[in-house]
Amino acid sequence: MQRTEADVVVIGGGIAGSGLAAVLARSGVRVSVLERTTVFPDRVRGEIWTPWGVGHLRDLGLLDVLLDAGAAFSTRWTFYDEHIPTEMAEELAVDLSAIVPGVPGGLNLGHPAACEALSRHSIDCGAHVHRGIVDVSFGGEPGRTLVGWRAEDGSTGEITAALLVGADGRASAVRKYLGIEMFSAPVRQYISGLLVEGTRPLSRHVDAFGSGREVNWYSFPQGPCTSRVYFAHFDVHRYAGGDGTDRFLRDLAQSASPDVAMLADGRAIGPLATHPSVDTWTEEPFAVGGVLVGDSAGYNDPIIGQGLSLAMADVRDVSAAIIEHGTSADFKAYGVARFDRHAKQRMVAQTMAELMCSFAEGDADRRLRALPLLDCEPANALGAALLAGPDVLPGVAPLEMAREVLLTA
Repeated sequence: MQRTEADVVVIGGGIAGSGLAAVLARSGVRVSVLERTTVFPDRVRGEIWTPWGVGHLRDLGLLDVLLDAGAAFSTRWTFYDEHIPTEMAEELAVDLSAIVPGVPGGLNLGHPAACEALSRHSIDCGAHVHRGIVDVSFGGEPGRTLVGWRAEDGSTGEITAALLVGADGRASAVRKYLGIEMFSAPVRQYISGLLVEGTRPLSRHVDAFGSGREVNWYSFPQGPCTSRVYFAHFDVHRYAGGDGTDRFLRDLAQSASPDVAMLADGRAIGPLATHPSVDTWTEEPFAVGGVLVGDSAGYNDPIIGQGLSLAMADVRDVSAAIIEHGTSADFKAYGVARFDRHAKQRMVAQTMAELMCSFAEGDADRRLRALPLLDCEPANALGAALLAGPDVLPGVAPLEMAREVLLTA
C-alpha cells in the first residue's frame, strides 16, 4: 500500500479538478488528484467557454494549455430562423471578440481533449495524479483527512491531506461525505448531443443557435468539418433506440443555418447522449475540512452553455483562497459568490428555455419579437450575464426585468 501526504487532495481530475490542481501546484501547494478514468470518455457535455470564462482561463494561466490541445476561438454568435434571410442573420450576429477586453471570443474544445490537456498540465505543474481509481474512502478528522483508494490494477493507497476538494461530478462522493445537500429545479426539457462530421468545411468561427418545429438547436464547431450539435426538446426518448442517431441527423434539417442543415447528410463520430436540462445548486459548497468545485457543487442548466465558465470561476475563487490563506482558508466568501453567480444564471436559463425551447402556436412569432430586444435595456442584462459574466450585474433584479420584457414581447 502506498502512503503519502498532501496539502490538498482533489477527488476528480476533470476540467475543474485538474484546473484547480494545476493552479495550486504551480503555487507550491502539495496536491494529489484521484481520477476514476484512465481515458476520459465523451460525456457529450462541457465543451464551450463563453468570453467571460475565457477571461478566467487566461487569468489562471490555463488558456494556452487548451489552445495547444486544439481549442479554437469562435468570434460570432448567430441566431438563425426560417423567417430571417441568412445574410441578415449573419449581419446581426453578436461579435464575441468585443465582449471582454483582451479576449478574442468564445472557446470550443471537446471535453475529453480538454480534460486530458489539463490533467497533463497539472502533472507538469507538480501535482501527483492517480488515474484508474475505482474506489475511494474517507476517514480521519478535519484538518487531517485520510483518503483511501484502490485502482483498477489492484494497487491501493492512502493519502493524508489537510483539505479535501470534491471535483467528482454530479454524483459526488465528496459532497455526500461532507453532508452537503443538493437542491434541484424541476426538469423542464432535455438536451441531446452528438458530434457530427459533415461533407464540407464549416464556418468554424461561428457558434449558431435557433429553433425548429420541434427542437431548439445549438452548434459549436470543433474542427474543419465537425461540430457538436445539441437539441433541446421535451421527450427524453426522442433519440432512444437503434435508429436514434438517424433521427437526430434528420432533425438537423430543421435548422435554418446552412452549415448546420448540411450536417444532416453527415455522419456521427461520437456517442449520442441525452441529459436532463436542469439547474441544481448547493447553498454552501463547503464544510469543515472540505470544499466543492464544478458540477459536484451544483450545475447550471446546459441550455445556456455556462457550465465550464462557471467552473473556472470556482477554480479562481477556491485557488485564491487556498494560496492566500492556506488549507485552513475560510470558503464562506466563495460560497456567497458562487450562490450569486448560479442564481443569476438560473434566471437566464429559465428565460432562454421558455423563449427558445417552445413550439406552440405563436411561439416562433414571439421569438422574432423578443430577440431584437436583447440589444436594448433592460433585456440586454440577459446577454451581459451570458457573455460578459454574471459578476457584471448587481443582482438578479435586472434579469427579472429582462425576463418580463422578453417573455411578454
